[in-house]
Amino acid sequence: MGLCLAAGMGLGGWIGSHWVVARGERWIRLVLTICVIAMVIKLFV
Repeated sequence: MGLCLAAGMGLGGWIGSHWVVARGERWIRLVLTICVIAMVIKLFV
């Protein structure tokens, strides 16, 4: 299970860093804001 978690985190970091370079910081802020709002809604419901 730990190897799957490590592979997923590594792949996510690699994709995220390439996405930031290609699209810019604004997109990451938008995605992060959407994720935070979704978590807040999930925790309140």
